[in-house]
Formats: sequence, structure tokens, C-alpha cells
Amino acid sequence: MGKWAALLLLLMALSLAACAPESSCAVTLVADGETRTVPTRALTVRDLLAEAGVALDEDDRVIPAEPTFIEDGMTVRVIRVEVRTETEQREIPFERTTVRDASVPAGETRLLEPGVTGVEETTYRVTFEDGVEAERQIVRRATLQEPRTEVILVGAQVEIASVPITGTVAYIANRNAWVMQTTSRNQRRLTHTGDLDGRVFALSPDGSYLLFTRVGSPTVTSEVADVGRASADVDPASADESPASEEGDVATATPAEESGGADTADVAETDRASDEAVPLNSLWVIDTAAVTAEPVRVDATGVLWADWEPECGVNRENVGCRIAYSTGSPAEGNPGWKAENDLWIARLRGRDSQLLSQRRVVEPSAGGSYGWWGTVYAWSPDGRYLAYARADEVGVVRAYDGAGTLLARFPPFRTYAPWVWTPTVSWSPGGQFIATTLHGPAPTGEDPEDSPVFDVHALAADGTLTVKLVSEAGMWAAPAYAPAGDSVVFGRARSPYASQTSGYELYLMDRDGSDRRQLFPPEEEMGLEYPEVVWGPEGECLAVVYQGNLYLVDVTDGGVSQLTDEGGVSAARWRW
Repeated sequence: MGKWAALLLLLMALSLAACAPESSCAVTLVADGETRTVPTRALTVRDLLAEAGVALDEDDRVIPAEPTFIEDGMTVRVIRVEVRTETEQREIPFERTTVRDASVPAGETRLLEPGVTGVEETTYRVTFEDGVEAERQIVRRATLQEPRTEVILVGAQVEIASVPITGTVAYIANRNAWVMQTTSRNQRRLTHTGDLDGRVFALSPDGSYLLFTRVGSPTVTSEVADVGRASADVDPASADESPASEEGDVATATPAEESGGADTADVAETDRASDEAVPLNSLWVIDTAAVTAEPVRVDATGVLWADWEPECGVNRENVGCRIAYSTGSPAEGNPGWKAENDLWIARLRGRDSQLLSQRRVVEPSAGGSYGWWGTVYAWSPDGRYLAYARADEVGVVRAYDGAGTLLARFPPFRTYAPWVWTPTVSWSPGGQFIATTLHGPAPTGEDPEDSPVFDVHALAADGTLTVKLVSEAGMWAAPAYAPAGDSVVFGRARSPYASQTSGYELYLMDRDGSDRRQLFPPEEEMGLEYPEVVWGPEGECLAVVYQGNLYLVDVTDGGVSQLTDEGGVSAARWRW
């Protein structure tokens, strides 16, 4: 039998089964909660529904299907289908953890971080048939609020004993400068205004003078004028002195240079401008040894970085140490300033804090990626060079003329916030190497600027060698060479791929990266928020800022002594 003949027989059979056009069939129709018997002459289910006035939408279903031929006595069911999107939220319980803490008395507990319950939202696609849920599928799940672990501090505080101090320790506590000499109990406040901004906080190499910056304000501006006039009255003939010449200095200074590195007209213009606008900050110096000493204003404002030349002593009677500094100016919006990325070098005279032989060795520039944040520097041990670090490079400049050598370039880290990550730089005692942190390649193919990898490197100062010392240490590793010997201290993030917010532990290693060992704090205690660490003059101890106080860590035996107990400590410096 041919194909067409078979198809014809099938159609004939269906026609015989269906209602004849001249007769009607009785069909049971179930729709919209109603069951009824319908006499019909319709040929198909679709025709029946049209005849009965039953409309369908795109989700509804019919049993049997619409093209089915009508038979006498059959039942046709219309299933109303509705699809909805529903969301529901559930709480994510927070965890609890206890941490031994040396700032809490033994036997006591304190709530450091209250727990926060998280919130998770789930979106469903829900199918209803005739008003009854038939299927529920998850289409999206999102965390609206991350749970935050509750942290309870368990007291581990010991009584603070008096600790011998070699040289001078200066530190910032609650935005004031303090000094500690002879013993840890011999603490003395140097300032009382509570307005140190922490940008500059530097002890002279002999520990006799502290250089620091104060927040720009109308109060500071008026004090500046008064102090400036007072210092000018100390010795009118002082401007006639010429600094001694040496490599990197001008042999003789012009009268303008001797009075602060600017023409008289320029100084007057600066004074007028200071009356009209509040500066970013102001630079000050104070004698750390004299009990009755008062801070004296240095003729520089908008200082983003400054430090003393190594191995020099401030002489009150004539020309003193060189200082180097970099500047910026106030700017609208975050972060509130714009860096010049320049570099000035001058001599700071002890008796009146005048800047002599002032000259700019690096001209202002855009400063590369995120250059508005600024450049940090570090003097070489011999005072002939300065290492520098920006958001995307590390290099060296010559103190004499600012000639630069690029040592490393890397993708800047994208913070997605109004702050910029910039590495620190530290010279080896002999001046051959610079320890720093470089932004490394992404481990899983992320954009280079989003890489979470930060490695500790040693860079040869002449650009001939780059050695990775520690992989994935964290962005705040801040490696620093000991002032003598071969040791390097650095911070290591407990969560290296989240090093921006991770706690840190202090490690000690040899200069080639070998023989690493953890120093502080113990693993069961909270990590350092940032490794704010300074070597002692002999390289046997470290002063460490931890939970708002200053601690002494002996690198030879690992012993730890608490030096302060009032909290609020944010920075420290240590010199002979």
C-alpha cells in the first residue's frame, strides 16, 4: 500500500471517530473550577474551546492537546498556568570567636566586634496550575549583608615593667608627639595640640630633634606667623652665614636661599596667601632633650614626606643636618590633596630652624599612575641617593641633581576607593640593595591592576639585579633592613589574597630570604592591622605598634615587653 493511501485511510478513521458534521457530540469540559457537559459540533478541541468561549494564554495547557479531534463522551480539561517570581530572605547566623588580648586585664573579657547577622535573598520562579503550586526553581541567590564574626577579647594583660631604652624613642599617641628615653617609664609629651597629621614624623640621626607635620588650620597659621617672627628675632645676623660646601650642596648660598630658599617678595606673597587659604599642613621641629622646649615652625607647608639625612648631627650653633622633603597642595574632593611629586633638599639650622641652601632637585611632575597621591622617598645610608616609590614604580634618584634610575615597574593596584597603594622602600646597611613590595601578576587571570598578589623583593640599587624574597606576603609587608647585620623584618598577611584588610604577623629573615621565623604576635592573638615597626639602633630589638600601644620585641630570643598602656599609638621612630 502506498504512502498516500495509508494517510488517506488514517484520516478516514479519524473522521469516523470524530463527531459527524451533521450530528453533535457530548463533551465534558473542565475549566476555571467548573465542570460542565457541552453539546458540540466542533471538529477539534481548539474549536470546542472557541465555541465555549474559553480563552487561553501562552502558559495555559489543555488535555488533550488543541489539535485533537473531538470524540463523543470525551473529557477536555483546561489547566490555568501562572508563573510568578518570588523572593524570600533568610538570616545567616554569625560566628563567634575569642582572642587572647594583651590590652585586656587577665580574667576579663571585652566585646571587640559585635556579631552581625547576615542576610541572604533567594529568588524563585514559581509555577502554579489552577492556583496550586506545581514547581519552584531557584533563579538567583545573593547575599545582601555578609555576616560579621563576633570577636570577644579574653584578657591576657600582664603588669607593665620598666624596660631599659637605648637612645630615643619618639611616638605619636592620640595625635600628639611623645618621647621615651632611658627607660620605658620615662615618657614625656612633646606637643599638646593634638593635631599631628602623621605625614612627617622623623627623628634626627642622633635623636636630638623631631621633625613633624601638623594639620593646616587657621590656628596653626596664626601660630606660624608668631613663631616665624620670634625665630627671625633670635639673631638678625644669622642670614649672613653660608653653609659649608660638600658633595651635593651649593658652595655659597644667595641671600634668598639663606632666608629659606625664596625671594623676599615670594615669601611675602606666601604669607599673604596663607592668610587667605588654609595650607594642607605645616612643618615643625622640636628639641627632644630640653624639658621646656617648644615646637618651632619650619618654613615649609604642604609637606607630604620629609626625613633627615642619615649619619649627621644637628648643630645648634651653625649649619645642621640636611633634610629632604616633597610637597603637595590642598585639592577639592578625595583625598583632599594633589601631590607635586617633587623633591627638595635643604639644611635645617638648629638654633632657629631656618632652611638654608634650599633647592629643588626633582621638578614637579604628574608622577605616573595615580600620581596625585604622591611619592615616598628614603635616604641611602651615605646620603648620596634617595630611593623612591610610587603606585607603579620603584627607583633611585641622586641627591645632587635628581638624576633617576628606574629599578622596577609594575601595574598599579586598583583600590576602587579614594586611596592609593604605594610600597615602602628600605636601604640595606651598605647601600647596595633596597627592600620593597611589588605588585605581582594575577594568579588566575584577573586584570593586572586587580591582582591580589604582593611579593617582597630586594632590588640592587644600580639596577642590575632583582630578587624575589617572599611570595604573596601582602600589600602592607613593609620590609625593612636592620641597621646592622643581615636581617630583614617584614609583615606577612594571614590572608594574602585579602591583604588589604587581613591581619599581619611579623617575620624575620636573612637578606637572601632564608631562615624565616615568626616574631610577633602569637598565632592565637589578633594580627597586626599594619606592620608599623621600627628597628632599635643596635638592630637587636623592634618597637612595634600593636592594638594602640607600643611593644618591644627582642629579635634574638623573641621576648616581648609592653612599653605603653594608654592606647592611641599610631607611629614610632627610634634613634641613638
